[in-house]
Amino acid sequence: MTAVGAARSVRGARRSTAGALAALPAFVALGLALLPWAATGSTVRSGFALAGAARATGLLGGAAGALASAVDGLPFVAGLAAAAAFLGHERVAASFSHLAVAVLLAASAAVFASGLGTSVGPWLAAICGLPLAGVAALGAARSTRMSRG
Repeated sequence: MTAVGAARSVRGARRSTAGALAALPAFVALGLALLPWAATGSTVRSGFALAGAARATGLLGGAAGALASAVDGLPFVAGLAAAAAFLGHERVAASFSHLAVAVLLAASAAVFASGLGTSVGPWLAAICGLPLAGVAALGAARSTRMSRG
């Protein structure tokens, strides 16, 4: 292997690290939505189940209905973040990760404001939200720095 080939190989490994950093928060957000979020009656519901149950009541409209739909779209957003990272578009992957984290934080705030008995999900989402956004930004920043030099 030549010196140029070795340098490209190292740069490619760094780019894949930047992509992983950019896409990782979307998958963590997806995992956090799978945790128990609230107790309704005798049932403990995950973030996805809570959004589905709230939408099934027919009482959600406007922003609350859009938020419930956005929670259901988290797997799609995580997949888009992974695809963008795989294709070498770390800043796009970071944008999708930021979207997933924003949905997660908004859902967490909505659960806290609803008065439901909260479980571990919204608490972890609130605690991890800003650090996750920072990880996505770090992945995008590493990508920008590597493309310059």
